[in-house]
Amino acid sequence: MHRLSVLKTVTAMVALFLICDGTPYADEGVRRFSDPAERSLEAGSVELIQNADGVLVEVRVADCELCDRTSYLPRRNVEVEISGEGITKEDFSVYSGRPGSIVFNEKDYMVFGVYYWGARSMEDNQ
Repeated sequence: MHRLSVLKTVTAMVALFLICDGTPYADEGVRRFSDPAERSLEAGSVELIQNADGVLVEVRVADCELCDRTSYLPRRNVEVEISGEGITKEDFSVYSGRPGSIVFNEKDYMVFGVYYWGARSMEDNQ
């Protein structure tokens, strides 16, 4: 009888461990600011370079004291905002070159966020 009790206890503990230890895997498109490889830098100029099809292919920075490079590659689903509002790729040329911040992975230098400072809407900038 004692063996059965011990076996039930061990089985319950293993099941509990497996339930509690489940590690959620994040999608690439989901930002995880707890990743120690993520870094944010401020620049006097953040330029968005698009190809002929309007696809963002490069993020260039200037006037950035802490930047160790001037060119970064964007992730496929890079987020581009001005004062918390999303910017469509059709409006990239309106904001390109303005001061802002980039958030990138320090391991591969891929940018997943460009955040411009300034007015909340394009009407405020005209």
